[in-house]
Amino acid sequence: MDQIKLKVTQGVINYSSERLNQRQIAVPSSNSKSLMRIFSDAKKDNKIELVIDGKHHLLMGDTHAIWRTHNDTDEGVQAFDVLFEKLSQTPDIEHDFDCEII
Repeated sequence: MDQIKLKVTQGVINYSSERLNQRQIAVPSSNSKSLMRIFSDAKKDNKIELVIDGKHHLLMGDTHAIWRTHNDTDEGVQAFDVLFEKLSQTPDIEHDFDCEII
């Protein structure tokens, strides 16, 4: 399975504390060149559907970040918020996750 690195920066935590839709999870890299090629095509109007660790179903609409605002369903917002909160516990630290493209 392909893996990606994810992190939440302290700057995003500070800036988005009262601006929930400005929250984003950075995607600095992947062990898969094919995933990085797919991510390079991600745009607001060309979202990539991801499953992180087999449980977090998210939409990626930016080449290097997963934004809360792009996950515009109740399920998407909930999945984003859970992962964002988890990563916020260790700001600026990259974590490895399994990643599947749907």
